[in-house]
Amino acid sequence: MKDPRDSRRSRRRAVSYSVWLRYDPALPPIVCMMNDVSDTGARLDVVDETPLPDEFILQLSRTGKPFRKCHVVWRRRSEMGVRFAL
Repeated sequence: MKDPRDSRRSRRRAVSYSVWLRYDPALPPIVCMMNDVSDTGARLDVVDETPLPDEFILQLSRTGKPFRKCHVVWRRRSEMGVRFAL
């Protein structure tokens, strides 16, 4: 059952997957962990201290497919919440 205090439109699922952020084709992707995911977004743990843009591609496998276009909605230390672009 969805927590009534949670204002998200879709239910979160706890996960622990390695994913890759790509925002510049000239640079290698940045490895991070996806800690939870829903139909509309995810919470990521990014250890790399490289400043990241507000929009990027989230690769769900090393090969780059499948992937999601993302927009950052919040940041806290090494964590960020992203919304998937439609």
